[in-house]
Amino acid sequence: MKTLSGLLWALGGGAAGLVLGGLIGLAIAKVTEMPSREGASAYFVVLVAVVGALLGVAAGMLLYGRSAPSGQGVAFVGSSALGVVGLIAAVAVGIWVFVGQRETPALYDGAMATLEMELRIRQAD
Repeated sequence: MKTLSGLLWALGGGAAGLVLGGLIGLAIAKVTEMPSREGASAYFVVLVAVVGALLGVAAGMLLYGRSAPSGQGVAFVGSSALGVVGLIAAVAVGIWVFVGQRETPALYDGAMATLEMELRIRQAD
């Protein structure tokens, strides 16, 4: 139960960090009059938002540790980290299964493969 609670704290911190980072990145782009040529300012805002989300996950884990009873803060942070690692592993396995199960047509030099049948018969037969 501690792992699930810690995961929820980390996800909440990550969501808050993502929103706050996006707003900060947008404000920096507006104040500095960053050029938007080829989407440069949008890439900057996304970068700052992702960094904010990572910092928010760490902050959520630390706040979960601070909410623990006396002397159990490290155990709570560890269980929160275990929940985050478990979520990352579950998403990675899901992506791996999806990519492995996807059927794609066989292409050779950009053209679809044609189905041919080859029959081999021994000369003695």
